[in-house]
Amino acid sequence: MKKVLTIFTIFMVSMMIYVAPSHALGYNLAIETDNDVVTKGGTLTVTVSTKNFDFGSQGIDAGTGIIEYSTDVFEELTGSDIQGLNGWGISYNNGKILCVPSSSGYITEEGGLFSITFRVKSDAPMGDTQIAIKDFIINDAASGQRVETADVTKEISVKSISSNVYKFEGTNIVGIKPGTTVETFKSNIIGSGIQVLNQSGTELTTGQTVGTGMTMKSGTETYTLIISGDLNGDGQITATDLAKIKQHLIELRLLEGAYLEAANVDGDEEVTITDLSRIRKAMFGEIEL
Repeated sequence: MKKVLTIFTIFMVSMMIYVAPSHALGYNLAIETDNDVVTKGGTLTVTVSTKNFDFGSQGIDAGTGIIEYSTDVFEELTGSDIQGLNGWGISYNNGKILCVPSSSGYITEEGGLFSITFRVKSDAPMGDTQIAIKDFIINDAASGQRVETADVTKEISVKSISSNVYKFEGTNIVGIKPGTTVETFKSNIIGSGIQVLNQSGTELTTGQTVGTGMTMKSGTETYTLIISGDLNGDGQITATDLAKIKQHLIELRLLEGAYLEAANVDGDEEVTITDLSRIRKAMFGEIEL
């Protein structure tokens, strides 16, 4: 009986002193750019941020990693090309970056770490290239634990045309405001030999409005125009567009291709009643898309 009681006592004591596993700290990195397409002699702005941030009570107080890019495409980076964000101070040398809070205290929330301005060489080869952030480690201020995350990369295309206003996403051009005339559109494109064709293949003339599903051509390159909220291709936001997204949401007439892209006005990769709400507000002039 004493043996049974002894075993029971040991078991109860062990349960009382049981220590739960330590919390697993973690985060991810993300790379965002102002454009996925650049031209020779142009610039590219890259923002590196933390996502899914999960750290202790004090937050983090240091981070370090490697910036990797093609020196055939981009001019060599210097410290002046990199700016700290959200309270981060930056030190940089030959590809290695160090992030430390620029004042007392710690970083406790996810968000931008730093931005980089890349300058494209005037003789850069045409085609695709990558920018990568590798071997990135941040330090947990409370425990001193160093935590690494997966490398991240961003694909960039060097082409004969680009824009500082619109964004190239694959073979689409997005970020064009409703009501944009063809001459305004062309003025925001960097390149030569620009043609804008309507959905029937006829070139637009001065004063005409660009619309979803129209195409822009420059040499051998062809892109489809996406005007947010313009679901019938006339370049405006009207009751027709509202009717089309309603029909899509109840699966009466589904939107496809460029028109489906144009319906996703909040950019979450899914057409929902939130997009309908924003199109409706834009139609009544309450917001701009």
